[in-house]
Amino acid sequence: MLNRLTTYTLGEKMRVLQWSLVLVFTFAVVGIAQPLDDVQLSGIVHGYYGPDTTVLSNATVMIENLGTGQHDSVITNDLGFWSWTGVSNAVGEPHSPVPGNLALAPSYPNPFSETTTIRILNNSQQRVRLEVYNILGQRVAELVDDNLRPGAFDLTWNGVSRNGTPLAQGMYFLCLNAGGHAVTQKMVVLGTGSGLAKMSLRGSNPGSGGLFEPLRGSGLKGHASTLDDFLLRLEFRHTDYDSVIMNLTLADGQDTMLVTYLRRHQTPEMVLVPEGPYSMGATYRTTSQPVHTVNVPAFYLDVYEVTNSQYKAFCDSTGRTYPPDPQFTGMPNYFTDPLYANYPVVSVSWYDARAYATWKGKRLPTEAEWERAAKGNVDNRPWPWGDTWVAANANIYQNAADSFEFTSPVGHYVNGISPTGCYNMAGNVSEWCEDDWHDDYNGAPTDGSAWIDNPRGPYRIIRGGSWQGYDYSARCAERDLNEPSMQHSAIGFRCARSITINQPPLTPSSPIPTDSAINQSVTVTLAWTCNDPDNDPTTYDVYFGTASTPPLVNSSQTAATYDPDTLANNTTYYWRIVAHDNHDHSTSGPVWSFTTLMGGMVLVPAGPYTMGSSALGSTARPEHTVDIPAFYMDIYEVTNAQYRAFCDSTSRAYPSDPGFYTNYFTSPTYASYPVVMVDWNDASAYATWAGKRLPTEAEWERAAKGNTDNRLYPWGDAWVAANANVINNPADGYTYTSPVGNYPNGISPAGCYDMAGNVFEWCEDDWHSNYTGAPTDGNAWINNPRGAYRILRGGSWNVNQLNAPCAFRFFDSPTSRYNLYGFRCARTP
Repeated sequence: MLNRLTTYTLGEKMRVLQWSLVLVFTFAVVGIAQPLDDVQLSGIVHGYYGPDTTVLSNATVMIENLGTGQHDSVITNDLGFWSWTGVSNAVGEPHSPVPGNLALAPSYPNPFSETTTIRILNNSQQRVRLEVYNILGQRVAELVDDNLRPGAFDLTWNGVSRNGTPLAQGMYFLCLNAGGHAVTQKMVVLGTGSGLAKMSLRGSNPGSGGLFEPLRGSGLKGHASTLDDFLLRLEFRHTDYDSVIMNLTLADGQDTMLVTYLRRHQTPEMVLVPEGPYSMGATYRTTSQPVHTVNVPAFYLDVYEVTNSQYKAFCDSTGRTYPPDPQFTGMPNYFTDPLYANYPVVSVSWYDARAYATWKGKRLPTEAEWERAAKGNVDNRPWPWGDTWVAANANIYQNAADSFEFTSPVGHYVNGISPTGCYNMAGNVSEWCEDDWHDDYNGAPTDGSAWIDNPRGPYRIIRGGSWQGYDYSARCAERDLNEPSMQHSAIGFRCARSITINQPPLTPSSPIPTDSAINQSVTVTLAWTCNDPDNDPTTYDVYFGTASTPPLVNSSQTAATYDPDTLANNTTYYWRIVAHDNHDHSTSGPVWSFTTLMGGMVLVPAGPYTMGSSALGSTARPEHTVDIPAFYMDIYEVTNAQYRAFCDSTSRAYPSDPGFYTNYFTSPTYASYPVVMVDWNDASAYATWAGKRLPTEAEWERAAKGNTDNRLYPWGDAWVAANANVINNPADGYTYTSPVGNYPNGISPAGCYDMAGNVFEWCEDDWHSNYTGAPTDGNAWINNPRGAYRILRGGSWNVNQLNAPCAFRFFDSPTSRYNLYGFRCARTP
């Protein structure tokens, strides 16, 4: 093979294709023997996203000889490097890199960052010179200049120049000269070390074999190139980056270094299409008429058509069957071959597309959404880029110049991008939409929703045209249809997603205790209701205290309850809840309040006392000693608020209206007033619900008078009108019932209020006309079977002081409900 001598030249081109960059460095080397009729391609493939770049391993470089139609491919290594040699002689017929008796094996590694090993094969005793040149033809290093005996020699070089400085990153040429022969080799320096070059004699003889194999070009598969020039088309592919395609013409014997930058797929994978009206339809075809205004809410749409790699991940995750092969000529294993990972998936039905969209948390676009994303809303343009058809902007049947006979990588036609930022909305593959087919737009929705029949129609909408269509089929307003079960090699899809604006939690409500409630237990537990519209997890901050602007006492709790521990008696507390979701939204509730009782129950100690009174009538006689066990007694009569909580909890009917005070039972104004219109059965049911019981008659009288003397009234033997709510007591201002605990000077020795007046109170016992035969241990005096009447004690607002003594006894049917009957509870320790 002949060698030719020319001068060093440097040609450089820059190509911007699909926002990706290819730097082309072309060399012809003079004074260096180089084989005729072959070309050497090599390069480094980079990926970038914004300002960040990285070398791409496992990128594919597809090489097509446009003169012969043959294809080849190489894969980049871990450093992003690749190389390829095209030869004019038939594949399988090796050519020697140099004629004669000198050989230079490929250096390894190449490219290198620290050191590289260079092998020289010398077949005779002769002077050998090995030098390094840069791409400008300047000698930068002398590695060998000596007489060498025959044999194989390895040289380790660290990329240091002849003046001892590290070489700059870039491409260099090794030039080996001996005996009138010369051979060259390219190497790429990525970074240099600081060691010295070393020679080592391997001691082997080239005749022994295995030390050096002449470098062979890969050629074009099965064919020899017979052209003086190589007309090549290169495509650089990577699953995560946009492909780039370039045409390259190389003269025989020409070497070319390519530095390629591929743009990472756009992120996010969807674009936001703003809400607003646009003109849907066109006048050129009846199926697209009438042109009408559609006001589409904002939505997201995929920038690209769904790719093979994306759909394969869905199939692998769900067990769904792979799509059938589309049988594209020259593209075998279209769905599974990594070479086509970034191509649009085809042969998927409407059902397949919908299943994928659901799996991704998306949906198929409506027809109105698809057209809005394709044409924008500024004008009613025919194609995504404007009013004039440009063949280079779309992959359709008529576009022979783009070299794609079938589908093309998604996002390949950057000048065909739609106003909203979506690719391939004209051509490549037709795309499924959610809607049923209708022959025209008469009766179509105008809000952007899918036009769906009930039951669903036999056909679905497809949009956008495809690789087998024409320019008219790629119009934004062009409509087509197919059966939803169809799996066609020209049909794919992209997905949409509705805008979901996360809502903050609702305002906390339904407080327990109710707002402004009084007479609440000192052991009350706070509770509230709060819902989140998005069903987000909700946490709560609790503000609680005696100030009207309560302080924070607990944060980020998940329960909608709070136990403030034991509270002070007769104190007003304020509280507020702030709800938070997991999207940094919060909602503050109002400030609520409640007031505690002076105490819930008092412990009445065990011991004897004198029950009955000789000063009263026969029903209170004979006086007798009762030795009563200790028990708890409610400090106050049961209030409307307390009894209402019982009714709400058990669905028991509210008491009927007593005929005084409007909405007496339900109005917050009377929440702390004693409940009335309750019979003995109602009182007993409440006590059971509260975990208590009705007091026995003996317990009631013991709590009213104490056990130190047999006093007439809770405060002593003399009547004091201001100490009790009885009839004809205008000084207290109450015509009917009064709030419980309103008469502090009328408190009993045990600490109980209103045991004289306000309301009569039910007891557990049956009625007996006197105490003859009564129990002396404090138990209830109950007949078997039970008697017709039950005991009532304490007097009321509707009777005078004659009914207010501690030993006064009264009775009524257990089913009687009057506006002067109430109760309080007892509990055994």
